[in-house]
Amino acid sequence: MLCDVNKHLKPKIEVLQELGFSGSDLVQIISNSGKFFTTRVDCYTRANVDYLRKLLGNDDSVVKIIKRNHMVLTYALHEVMPPNISFLQNIGLSCMDIEKLMFWNPGLLVQKTEWLEDIVSRVEKKYHIYRGCPMFLYGIYALASLKESTLEKKFGIFRSFGWSDSDIFTLVQKHPACFSQSEDKLKNALSFFMKELGYESNYLVSHPAFLTYSLEKRIMLRHNILKLVNQKELTKCSRSFYTVVLWSELKFLESYVLPFKDEIPEVYDLYVKCRS
Repeated sequence: MLCDVNKHLKPKIEVLQELGFSGSDLVQIISNSGKFFTTRVDCYTRANVDYLRKLLGNDDSVVKIIKRNHMVLTYALHEVMPPNISFLQNIGLSCMDIEKLMFWNPGLLVQKTEWLEDIVSRVEKKYHIYRGCPMFLYGIYALASLKESTLEKKFGIFRSFGWSDSDIFTLVQKHPACFSQSEDKLKNALSFFMKELGYESNYLVSHPAFLTYSLEKRIMLRHNILKLVNQKELTKCSRSFYTVVLWSELKFLESYVLPFKDEIPEVYDLYVKCRS
């Protein structure tokens, strides 16, 4: 038994080590899916790495793909990926777009092409996110990971907060990634925005990025810090909450945390505690 395990384990580990995977990286992969190392076909691993190298052009991108979903190495990529890549190119996606999809969810390109065609059909015909639209790529990514029954449950959450179907479909078209959030996260976010902050559905539809950020580590943290700073009247510069939410972490830190570290130490403490 141990001999069989080593037989399957060693060649896979050697290939990943050649790519620069550390011991901790390998431990994490093994702990997440030891079956990949002990029972999957060995010959795919090196051939797949070589295929991805040729496709992406550098080892860093290959490592990123494998870390995102190491199970892609269990497919014969040179057989399953080309038809899907050709299909995506034929519907107008650039090489850069296809690489983005691979980085977001490598599993998309190892499915049967008919499955991918069905996803694109749903994106266009049911949700009216058309080719050439900036959200088309995001629509493929978001809807590929969601069954219709799962989407309907999430639509039901929005309806329970008073959203009309028109608002919901507009949100899908504007920012389909909103629906990649779990049901609990959607409920908590809608409760905070609508019940605590008093935002209406039409405002959230026009500011969809609100629903894509972490509620605890970004939305609520920044809201609470702004509230503390404004209470002390330490700044006369008035910016919308949405604008501040969109800021990078560094810009927010330099604008609303570090300048008030001495006057309001609880602001810095709150930031450090929440971000740790």
